Amino acid sequence: EGYYIAAEASNGYRAIQLLEHEEFDLIISDIKMPQMDGIEFLSYVRTNKISNARFIFLSGYYDFQYAKNAILNGCCDYVLKPIQKDELLLTIRRIIEECREESRSYKQKKDVENITIKQHLKAIILGRHDEDSLRYLHENMKFDGKLAYFHIEISLNDERFNGLSKERKKETQ
Repeated sequence: EGYYIAAEASNGYRAIQLLEHEEFDLIISDIKMPQMDGIEFLSYVRTNKISNARFIFLSGYYDFQYAKNAILNGCCDYVLKPIQKDELLLTIRRIIEECREESRSYKQKKDVENITIKQHLKAIILGRHDEDSLRYLHENMKFDGKLAYFHIEISLNDERFNGLSKERKKETQ
């Protein structure tokens, strides 16, 4: 399928230790594990915001309550044992496609945010801004705390600037 097993854990506590040090996209876990069952494991991960990985539970329990608890705790799917290879692969492919779609959607959202920020910055540089532009930039530009001050100045009377072509002036601005 083009994917690999990044790690294995013998119980929920060991899996939590792995999650605290590495990022995983998908976790396939048994419901019944020593020391901490799968639902407790998922609940702990979500409550403590350790990982956003998607979960698939494997279980020999046909009891609806197990599946319901798994879904309520944020599990993506619940596959019954004995595991059918085709069913598990289909489940994994569906979840991977959901991850890809979410990633595309996130990228599109970030692209729109970046374009909007650039438009507001351009309005400020060109002296065409209003209070909404300033407010938008103040609320949406994420500085890392290392930048304390910056200053941009363009003099429209500068001989070097006035000698540029229209395209070059736009590029410079």
